[in-house]
Formats: sequence, structure tokens, C-alpha cells
Amino acid sequence: MFAILVALWAKNDLASRAPDTAREYSYLLMFYFRPIVLPYRLVRTRGVEGAILFLGFLATCMAPQIVQLFVWASRHSA
Repeated sequence: MFAILVALWAKNDLASRAPDTAREYSYLLMFYFRPIVLPYRLVRTRGVEGAILFLGFLATCMAPQIVQLFVWASRHSA
């Protein structure tokens, strides 16, 4: 679900920033190649702010795995 929401956000963001290039990325391209296309597009359109935004997306995506790792480590350390 996270990948679908990111693809929809990127498509809507591109349409609001440059309406004439809204068809530059399709949903499937963003869905399957998100780790490559999303940082490229964010850095290209926003610069350093885009890189920070990508790190936020990455942290949001990885948060469940990090919490799971902490829970696993706390159960096995006792």
C-alpha cells in the first residue's frame, strides 16, 4: 500500500508542478522502479530539500522493520 500511495503522490505532485509533463512517469514506472525514479525526480525538482524528503520517505518505509528489529532484540536479550 505504501508503494501505491507514493506513486500516486508523485504523479499528483508532478501534475501540480508541471501540468504539461504530467505524463512523464506512469504509475507502473513509479511503482516498480521507485527506489531509482523517486530520488532522481525529488533531487531534480527540489535539490537538497528533495534529498531530505526522500530520506523521510525511506524512513517511513523502513519504520516497521526497524521497530520489529528492536522488539526482536529486546525479547532475545533477556
